[in-house]
Amino acid sequence: MNRLEYWLKSWTGHNLHSPWMFRFYNDVLASGMPEEYRGNRELREAGRGRRATAELIYKTMNYFGYERVTVMGTDAQLRPWAQRGNARAVFVEREADLLVVPYSGEDKQPQIRQVGIRKGGMIIVERPHSDRLREVWWNGLYDEFLPVVSVDMYDVGMLIFREGLHPQKFILRQE
Repeated sequence: MNRLEYWLKSWTGHNLHSPWMFRFYNDVLASGMPEEYRGNRELREAGRGRRATAELIYKTMNYFGYERVTVMGTDAQLRPWAQRGNARAVFVEREADLLVVPYSGEDKQPQIRQVGIRKGGMIIVERPHSDRLREVWWNGLYDEFLPVVSVDMYDVGMLIFREGLHPQKFILRQE
């Protein structure tokens, strides 16, 4: 899906009718970074997609209180954002609350089944539409993992495993 197709299919926060998703959108996705990180050189130097991923890691760690994190690969640039979001964060190999799948350009379809996500957890996928192979993989994750909620923001995608929510797929754009 190219950016134009994405834009035509996507919604803004005004179109969200799920109360939980509307609250999550306003509190996490559309909210700005806290003042102490707005001028952060590390975040500023991160590329557009990388910055979106770093911010989302920080905000979801903070919002949900996640403590067990797995960042696939050797991407050290994203790890500090999990610890900034929750100082009690620990990095684990299995049974994570939050699994981050960075985009490396090499492994376009990483094997994430062996990591395991805890009940109430989330998977964040960086650049799910970077190329056709990655996009096919991203679209297949929903069927493979059966999350409750899927959120596609073009540069970053999320699969959310929270009980009590209605299964939905959202394609969102920032206003």
